[in-house]
Amino acid sequence: MLYFLEFVVACLFIGFYITQVLIPLFKNRPLFPSFRRLPFARQLSQAKAKLEETDVQQVVIDIATEAQEAAIEAEIAAVRLRKMKTKKEENPHDA
Repeated sequence: MLYFLEFVVACLFIGFYITQVLIPLFKNRPLFPSFRRLPFARQLSQAKAKLEETDVQQVVIDIATEAQEAAIEAEIAAVRLRKMKTKKEENPHDA
């Protein structure tokens, strides 16, 4: 019976070592994650959500800026085209 208890304790120790030390080391995470899980997991998920929201907002701002620049360029091209047409109409012999 004592050997069985010794075996169970050894298995629990090995399991604890693998799950709390080895796996986090290989995944480049903090050691002993079960002791940190609840408050840090909540903070981490909130931080990730804020980061994703910020990223989405930045993408929207970038797209809006590009659209405004494209609209300005299109307006400039339209003005130049109108000027060319009026010059052509004023001087039909120069063309």
